[in-house]
Amino acid sequence: MLKLMSIPLNIDLLSVGLAVAASMILGFIVFFRDPRSITSAVFLVFVFVSSALGIVNYLSYQLTDSTVRLWLIRFVMFFSVFQSFLFFLFIIVFPKKSFIFPIQWKMPIVLVVGIVAVLTLSPYVFSGIRMGSPTGVSEPIPAPGIFVFAATTISLITAGITLLLRRMKRAQAQEKNQLRYLFAGTALMFTFLIGFNFIFPAFLGDTRFVPFNAAFTLPFIMFTFYAILKYRLLNIRVIATEILVLIIVGVTFFEIILARSIGQMLFRSFVFGLLLVFGILLIRSVRREVEQREKLEVLSLELAQANERLEELDKMKSEFISMAGHQLRAPLTVIKGYTSLIMEGTIDGASQKIKDTLGKVMFYTDQLLKLVSSLLDLSRI
Repeated sequence: MLKLMSIPLNIDLLSVGLAVAASMILGFIVFFRDPRSITSAVFLVFVFVSSALGIVNYLSYQLTDSTVRLWLIRFVMFFSVFQSFLFFLFIIVFPKKSFIFPIQWKMPIVLVVGIVAVLTLSPYVFSGIRMGSPTGVSEPIPAPGIFVFAATTISLITAGITLLLRRMKRAQAQEKNQLRYLFAGTALMFTFLIGFNFIFPAFLGDTRFVPFNAAFTLPFIMFTFYAILKYRLLNIRVIATEILVLIIVGVTFFEIILARSIGQMLFRSFVFGLLLVFGILLIRSVRREVEQREKLEVLSLELAQANERLEELDKMKSEFISMAGHQLRAPLTVIKGYTSLIMEGTIDGASQKIKDTLGKVMFYTDQLLKLVSSLLDLSRI
């Protein structure tokens, strides 16, 4: 029969729960900011896998049944493979919106990761566990497959860090600053993981920090979150909503810690889950409203710019009409003057037939002059 350990260890649950809740909220914020971005999608999946890893890792040291503990530890290894792969994948796609993976390396890597992940659930990686540690942390019994697991995860992490350093050297301006934040988060995450999950247990015999795996990945998630959204400033309403949801979720989770019975813990856990879901939906709703308002502001600005352009064109049109009118009036006036001189007989030698023809010229010249005058009056109006 499974039995939860005593209340004093609930401080572990508090830290892991807050880390998981914060990671999930940050992951969904990034994803809902740009759902079509490959960077947002991979980041959200990484957050899911890291959160699952943290929860399973915590439970593997809180449950007393040896068989369940063994399977939970195997699942820790299972999620660790995918966490390493997603870290490597995220470094490749960050901060692109889309990315086409070359088939020549995509299939082999995915195949290896899948095989190693399945291998971790078999006795070939951990054949069993030794119980009885004073801190409650079990000691897994390694099998030959542990070397395959170690080689795969270390290779993926090393490749990711190497690629990140190379990109930092080649990047410029904004992307370089983003990669610096990403590197800072990566350095902190692996410093904590190596220090508290390897050096402390192996050399100091201190396993108290092993269940805090979820908290160790939180720096990477927070720095990455900041790197993605640093140059896309969030509206104050969205920030306020996110902080409010985080506080409510944190307080609700703290209520789980104070539960005095399994029934209370299950009920409060259910309420915590509902609040987490509704909080994410609330953030998404507020974000949509803000984005719509931002779009309206952009459209209003574009409309104002278009209106200014139309006013400039209208002014140019008026100037053109005025200039064209003056240019047309001068030759028409000359035509009318000479025609009038011929018709009045001031200039001799014109027959009656020519005068009649010039009368028509005079008529249409007057019409053109009236039209030009109207255009000039219109441009003045």
